[in-house]
Amino acid sequence: MVDFHEKMMCGIGKPAFRRTMLEDDLRRLILSCRKNFDEPLFTEQQLAENYHLSRNTIRKVLQKLQNEGLLQRKTGFGTFVVPPGERPADKVCLRHILLATAWTQSDYYVQRLISGILDYTFVHHTKLDIIDSRQMSAPRMIANYRALKYDALIHDRPESGTIPLIEELAQAGIPQVTINRTAAGVPALYVDHEDAVRQVLDFFFGMGLSEICFVDMQVAEPLFHRRKECFIKELARHGVASPEEHLFSCATGRNPKKRFQEYYRNHLEIEAFFTIRTLTDIVMEVVAESGRSIPGDVSLISLDEDSRDPKFRDVSVFREPIWALGYTAAEHVFRAFSSIPQENSITWLPGELVIRKSCRYPFMDSSRRDSAENPQNSFPLPGSSFKFK
Repeated sequence: MVDFHEKMMCGIGKPAFRRTMLEDDLRRLILSCRKNFDEPLFTEQQLAENYHLSRNTIRKVLQKLQNEGLLQRKTGFGTFVVPPGERPADKVCLRHILLATAWTQSDYYVQRLISGILDYTFVHHTKLDIIDSRQMSAPRMIANYRALKYDALIHDRPESGTIPLIEELAQAGIPQVTINRTAAGVPALYVDHEDAVRQVLDFFFGMGLSEICFVDMQVAEPLFHRRKECFIKELARHGVASPEEHLFSCATGRNPKKRFQEYYRNHLEIEAFFTIRTLTDIVMEVVAESGRSIPGDVSLISLDEDSRDPKFRDVSVFREPIWALGYTAAEHVFRAFSSIPQENSITWLPGELVIRKSCRYPFMDSSRRDSAENPQNSFPLPGSSFKFK
């Protein structure tokens, strides 16, 4: 028989409270069980005596957990915990998911991520709470999990220093998923930025543009390294000499505009920019201050956007599937309750290339790029009073 902690205070309180206590205790037992799946739980009579509940109430609690795929009742033998690998994904019920992020909820990325998670959890009647990933500690998170204060964790772009904590939580059996970062033993979701680079470059080269620059941040994370390496490889595949010179990488904490101004002064031959969202403003400002126009002289595509900001209205964009990241993350932690997740399994989510007025059309006459002569082909740069019709 599985060892089960009897409640000394089970006789105190109303029957509804004792029923909730029973369900919580059984869930704790089921989720912490790692062996002895062939041994039965306590009988209905034993549970009724321990919790001062009727046999009918005990049956209803057991039936609820059975409907969720967590228990199996065998006539003549008793009630057994269903092994994780045999739990049906469509029946498993999570009650409380935590999203751990270091970003504020006002960030547009986080808002879309939360929206995707909520769309999934709403259907499954699951509560979502948001916690600061910088405030987490392994002992407290493990204790809270075992106390049924939450059922699963979603980690939004965890910092490298948080990865050992996530791996420790995984060893404790806590269902988790990471977003755009990888931790051993934890499923990971990524926006496919390599696909973004390939789509953007194929578009630019298809437009006859070969002097292309990728404007990115210098961050010590594999995601950033991979997309930069992909950019260099793709340029080399298209026959571009010295592709490394087409990459502008800005270190965190430095003056990005000043550095980019210096870079652009030395690379006025650039015909197209692919920029991350946080540096798109700087690229637009520097191009405008140099006396050039978008798209008359330079085409521009941003990696993702903030659709609340009017300046992105006409910027071509590789739109990241952030809502889908949240939705799929919730889906993954639900699956973790029904089956053992594959170690280091990674799911790549494709984005969408949306072309707007910041890219020059193929039929545009390259000898007439001046915005004053061709206002219909100009992009409203910062400080410009030009309006599209």
